[in-house]
Amino acid sequence: AFATQIMGVEMKIEPIKPHVGARILVDPSSLLSAGVVSRCLELLDERGVLVFPALNLSAEQQLAFTDRLGTQGAGTRQFAGANRMGEQNVFELSLDLAKETQALYVKTSYFWHIDGVHSDDSLPKGTLLSARRTASKGGQTEFANTYAAYEHLPDEEKASIDDLQALHTPLTGLRNVV
Repeated sequence: AFATQIMGVEMKIEPIKPHVGARILVDPSSLLSAGVVSRCLELLDERGVLVFPALNLSAEQQLAFTDRLGTQGAGTRQFAGANRMGEQNVFELSLDLAKETQALYVKTSYFWHIDGVHSDDSLPKGTLLSARRTASKGGQTEFANTYAAYEHLPDEEKASIDDLQALHTPLTGLRNVV
């Protein structure tokens, strides 16, 4: 872990695992500063996942931070539950069948998913999640950094897969649910 000053803003960065994830500790009032946004974008490229514990941002603050990170895609607006919280581009994730119009879709993400593949937009730079209510037990989320995985492959193995392409479909996740 190390603390750094970025354009007068105190920011603490703690690596989570050797090749993926960083915990960012910063005052919520400084989150939109140019230096913090710039450093977060660099860290997204380096670490793949950023965690901002206990910021307690409102939907408006989270969307403002999202806007500073880059252009939002149209993908979120395509879901029936996207505006449930009264905000454009906010999708509430829940398994409560009485509350969630996309509960089956959400269940598919338990097995594997990549954000943004449900849209014709280019893949998003990232997805921002806020835990508004957490499970008393379980609730872990796991991430993989495929860039780091590829970089650590032997050159011979990289050469053997260089011309391959992957195709992802949400149907793969549905097989485990339906």
